[in-house]
Amino acid sequence: MTRADVLVAGAGLAGLVAARELARAGRRVLLLERRARPGGSACSLPSPMGEVDNSFHLMLGCYKACLDLCDKLGSAGHLLRAPAVYPLSHMGKAGGELRLHPLAGPLALPFALPGWSTYSPAERLGLARDGLRLLRHPPRAGQTVGDWLEDKAQGKLTRRFFDEWSRSVFNAEAQGMDAPLFLRSLRTMFASARAAQPVLCRRPLREVFLDPLLRDIHEAGGEVRFGSALKAIQREGRGFRLGTTEGDVAASRLLLALPPEALPALADGRPWRSALPPLQPTGAIVTLHARLRGWSGQRFLQGFFGSPWQFAFRTRIQPVVQEVQLVGSALEGNDREAWRRSAQDLFRQMGWQVLEEPWLIAQQRPFPLQSPAFQACRRGEIEAEPGLWLAGAWCDPDLPLTLEAAVGSGQRAARKMLADSVRE
Repeated sequence: MTRADVLVAGAGLAGLVAARELARAGRRVLLLERRARPGGSACSLPSPMGEVDNSFHLMLGCYKACLDLCDKLGSAGHLLRAPAVYPLSHMGKAGGELRLHPLAGPLALPFALPGWSTYSPAERLGLARDGLRLLRHPPRAGQTVGDWLEDKAQGKLTRRFFDEWSRSVFNAEAQGMDAPLFLRSLRTMFASARAAQPVLCRRPLREVFLDPLLRDIHEAGGEVRFGSALKAIQREGRGFRLGTTEGDVAASRLLLALPPEALPALADGRPWRSALPPLQPTGAIVTLHARLRGWSGQRFLQGFFGSPWQFAFRTRIQPVVQEVQLVGSALEGNDREAWRRSAQDLFRQMGWQVLEEPWLIAQQRPFPLQSPAFQACRRGEIEAEPGLWLAGAWCDPDLPLTLEAAVGSGQRAARKMLADSVRE
């Protein structure tokens, strides 16, 4: 039987970060991942266009845990800080830009609205007025964004604006999203122009995060097993006897850094199983990788309102051929051909010429991960029972379902686990 101080189940970003922290603190760590690759929902994949990421994982200046980790991993040189300017297109037509002023502080977003020429000055004034009213009347615990807007916002444009931002930032419809989480996230993102500054990866996630994390785990004496899954959890004294696809493991501590859809089966019979909300895997995050001509200027991103696609990114500016990632949220259904057609329409509207067949990735996601019911299950660090910890989407984040949330939850769970073991 294999023995470990800590078994970490799940080599997504949260699990990798936690395993690194624990191994570097001198713990015998065994990290299991059922797939043949690391990364979970933030991974790099082979494609006809070369190695690509499963989606474009934009970071922001407020991603302190992520940016600090890149410094420690020696991969900060792969990051590109773009100006705090968000060009927007509405139905394929130029819509101005949100240019965040560095001296505006937490009012950076309201001060940027006058540059958003998609709407008339009167509409923008109404949007700013509603925004200030919402800030003066924060939502109640358990209230959805839809109910909050119904109570406090007067303009239809405000509801449309919040729904577009909810889809692009949180991959969720604003109507059913937890309103306190929504407001807290926006305040974190737009605390200042620097907080909202886009940070792009110029290399695949494998090079920026995954390979350096695996390197540090191995160098610290940790063990990683791919193609190995946790199947059963059984108490044995103060620790655990864990059934895996490669035999039993005895561990003093257990950290589950698994996707939400994988956890309920392992939780059956455990006292905290009833607290897990039901999930419906009906949505997807859709990413289309394309090589094209026609994206002029020095900008690295383009936002879209009134389109199923939310953003287009390019990680390098080249004189002729641009490598672009188009990202959208399929909240209902997942018709790949429909997404291809909508991308072709968008490229045509923007005047972009596609040079070869694009590569489309549709990543299934359970929804709603940002609902009040799901948010009620989240805490900062979750010790579900003595010695058993949860990380990843189950932890209460300021920025849900982001690289920052994954890195932060892995760090917090590992550090709390270490602190508890010291007290013992």
